[in-house]
Amino acid sequence: MQPTYLFQAEKFAISEGNLHLLRNGFNYETIPFDSVTSIEVRDGKDLKNWLWVLFVGSALTSYALWDVFHILFILNDPNTHRIYVERLVIPVIPMALGVYSIYIAIRNTRVMIVKSASKTWYLSLRELVKSQQFLEFTAYMKTNHPGFTNLSRY
Repeated sequence: MQPTYLFQAEKFAISEGNLHLLRNGFNYETIPFDSVTSIEVRDGKDLKNWLWVLFVGSALTSYALWDVFHILFILNDPNTHRIYVERLVIPVIPMALGVYSIYIAIRNTRVMIVKSASKTWYLSLRELVKSQQFLEFTAYMKTNHPGFTNLSRY
């Protein structure tokens, strides 16, 4: 039986007195708020390791653009008599993956950083902002959890 949560995002949910870490909507770890030393909400990147994703996206996009440039030279070469369709399609997948990776790497939203004595969790509040529950969430956290800090613009 699925417990009822007060607030639920993709990676976490909040119930009375607990923070639940989720995978595919199922709770895999429960953190009591008694063990949490601080909770900070601020504007930040949607991904924790956004710099790596940006690097991979830039590399894929650079390869695809280089390959398109190379294909243009092949097309302009008077000695080329046959060009296969497969050769023209090769840069499409790296370009699509690279552009999408760059997009998700530079996407900003509000994030919640939860710190305990031994561990830190970086959680995106993107779904709460999209479902217009962010203000309710911050009001609940301010009244029920003394270690809560809201550093976001709103």
